[in-house]
Amino acid sequence: MKTIKLTTILLLFSLCAMAGAVRPYQHSPDERRRVITKEFSVRPGEALSIDNQFGSVTVNLWERNSIKVDIRITANAVSESRAMAYLDAVQIDEERQGGKIMIKTVIGRGPFTKNIGGQRNSQSLQIDYTLYMPRETALLVKNQFGDTKIPTFHAPLTIDCRYGDLFSNALENVSNLIEMSYGSAKLGKVVGGKFDFKYADLELKEIVKLELKNKFGELKIEDVTNLQADIDYSNAKIGVIRGPSQIRLNYSSDFSIDELQSLSKTLQIDANYSSVELPAQANRFKVSVTHGNFSYPAGKASFTVQPEKGIRPDKTQNFQGIIRNGAGAAITIQSKYGNVRFKD
Repeated sequence: MKTIKLTTILLLFSLCAMAGAVRPYQHSPDERRRVITKEFSVRPGEALSIDNQFGSVTVNLWERNSIKVDIRITANAVSESRAMAYLDAVQIDEERQGGKIMIKTVIGRGPFTKNIGGQRNSQSLQIDYTLYMPRETALLVKNQFGDTKIPTFHAPLTIDCRYGDLFSNALENVSNLIEMSYGSAKLGKVVGGKFDFKYADLELKEIVKLELKNKFGELKIEDVTNLQADIDYSNAKIGVIRGPSQIRLNYSSDFSIDELQSLSKTLQIDANYSSVELPAQANRFKVSVTHGNFSYPAGKASFTVQPEKGIRPDKTQNFQGIIRNGAGAAITIQSKYGNVRFKD
């Protein structure tokens, strides 16, 4: 759980200030807490929208046709009066319109502004949401500077997570929209969705169908059926690909796939300033390399097209043929300023 110093609020959540960890208390703080509970009956087709900052959002599912939101606000300061001032600065707004139940954390700036120049490294504010909701209700979560925890979820889900981590066992709906920056995500099964990750690490266990943009992060996928991915400035490792997939790489030095199932049929890779490593399983391939090399296990590749011997490395080299008996997937790779390797 992330506890953020109040001094960062004075800087309008600047990236530099938020990067610092909370330091140990130099003297005993005074802690005050407040718990707010909101309950709603759910109308057919309604969605729940949560907008929080400086705390966690934890989702639980139940069989009731209602929503309950417990909000726990914790303030630490050098005195009771100051801690109470921090609590009073937090307002929880709610609105119900357009088919949405909307709950938002709003933090006033007055108490923090007054304390500029004082001893503030023992001050903190944390706002934690715990949700109880029906499994068929769609959910939208925006959370900054805190973790978001989702159970096995069946309804449409939209997540905007910044400066925090995201966890879920399974996202069973085909409509999952996730944006993330400056954090990490560990997800189990994902049936479908569109992900946009920047400066964030992503670990996925089982994917049915996914459109992914990943920039400046680490990517690990254990098992995927259908993938369309743009991967920039990131290291990426994929275990198994089972269906047709398209992948574009830019400045990604360590991209690898461990296994291609024969049912994957087609794999297309467009790589720039990136390395590509694939398994030397039975497949058909078309590989085009400019300013790079193409390597494969000796004696296991048969060619119908090969470049002339002695061709300059800055010229495009075209290869076409099969690995082993060629019974597997059809692989097409275009690579510029990087190497392509089929590995045993």
